[in-house]
Amino acid sequence: MSYVHIVKSYTTVKLADRLGVARDTLYRWMRAKKIKAAKVVRIGTVTVRLWTEKDVASISKWMKENPRSDRGQKKRARRPEVRAQKRKTQR
Repeated sequence: MSYVHIVKSYTTVKLADRLGVARDTLYRWMRAKKIKAAKVVRIGTVTVRLWTEKDVASISKWMKENPRSDRGQKKRARRPEVRAQKRKTQR
């Protein structure tokens, strides 16, 4: 008699929902090698990445260790002339 070990897994969309980030953000982090990409699995005619609980834990840990400002998000700086023009119109 053999036993099947069922592992809870998530698609990229479900993982993004769980982590509170956009799907594109996960793909961007994978391309930048900030997170390890999950295994690609073919289910019928559909190809998906299946993320395990271990993957979720490691990404969550990485997110806690790298707050938003350290993850590459940059604040948009306005050009000085735009700021000056905005001040003139507000007065």
